Amino acid sequence: MSLFSRLFKPKKMSVGAGPHRELVDAVGLLLLAAREKRDDSLRRSPRFGELLGLLWQDDDQALTTVHDTFSSMEKLDKEYIKDLAVRLRTAQRSPPPSPEGRYEAVVEELRAQIKAMPLQPLPFFQLIVTAPGATRLLNVLTLARILLPPELHQPICELLVANNRACRGRMDDSVPYQPLIRDNIHRFLALIDADAMPHFWEMMRNAAVSEEFWPGLRRIQDMKAIPYLLELLREAQDESGLSALSIAGQMELVQVLREIGDLRAVPVLLAIERQQLPFSVGNPNPSIARDPDHSKKWRERSKLAQVAGQAARHIIRNSGDARVQLLRPADALQEDSTTLLRPTAPVSGTTTPDQLLRPAEETERTKRAP
Repeated sequence: MSLFSRLFKPKKMSVGAGPHRELVDAVGLLLLAAREKRDDSLRRSPRFGELLGLLWQDDDQALTTVHDTFSSMEKLDKEYIKDLAVRLRTAQRSPPPSPEGRYEAVVEELRAQIKAMPLQPLPFFQLIVTAPGATRLLNVLTLARILLPPELHQPICELLVANNRACRGRMDDSVPYQPLIRDNIHRFLALIDADAMPHFWEMMRNAAVSEEFWPGLRRIQDMKAIPYLLELLREAQDESGLSALSIAGQMELVQVLREIGDLRAVPVLLAIERQQLPFSVGNPNPSIARDPDHSKKWRERSKLAQVAGQAARHIIRNSGDARVQLLRPADALQEDSTTLLRPTAPVSGTTTPDQLLRPAEETERTKRAP
């Protein structure tokens, strides 16, 4: 095709170019705004309620409009939208009158489809290796990411555990859809407001399943997650408690805090560095060398101290806040209250504050030197 033809090729009209064109454009903006804000404001939007009302119409053009509007955010199968419309009309002949009622009717249908997935390992395994079952489940998860209903986060968390349990030990090509299903679940959880998914944080405290939620944890970039992440870290550092988080889990939290880059994390990260410092600087202990288990824990805690300290200094350097670039009392490896001088980087445990100064007389002597 010539350059002229490519430049002046007539463009296809936008989705719903007939009676629904204005609606499609308006809803497209609403979908983008809802994802950016990580909320479920769509449920109260009259324009979005108008779009959902098309699902109760036994009309191919109306369903095509719904499908193409949703697919502008995430790809959905058109046949799934048609099947969803049939299910909604079967449950209720006409659409609920309010936008919120329509939204909740769709969400409840998604919940029903999730709950219909067998949660016992063998039946669930048999389901997800078949294309129709996997395709339906992937479409449910995709539509959930478009609607962002926080009330679905608990059944989807349970679905993740069931999915992993069903396929544990079968990670080869015999389970072709399992990684894709798992990835779609983590993507949904990463989009939900941190304040609106208490079950997720409960799962992070559950020693039996905590590790299964780490991949979703790594995707979280929500500032609202900071208090929950810090609380989990504090609990893990409290040796009198029964935290479910291993050292590896704590390092996952540290990396997420580093990526988010909020200064609220710095004191906790530096406290972890100080708390684990004895494991970092050495102090040879013959009993540890003779005990492989203790030696492994020693190395793990040394790594945690290193990662936490690096994360804290990364956040400080990239904060853009000039005030935290001058004095950093929390960086001190010594608890000396007689001086405000503190190192800006880790130093030997034997270093004293006066060794960080260059005496003025030495500077003058240097100036007088030929």
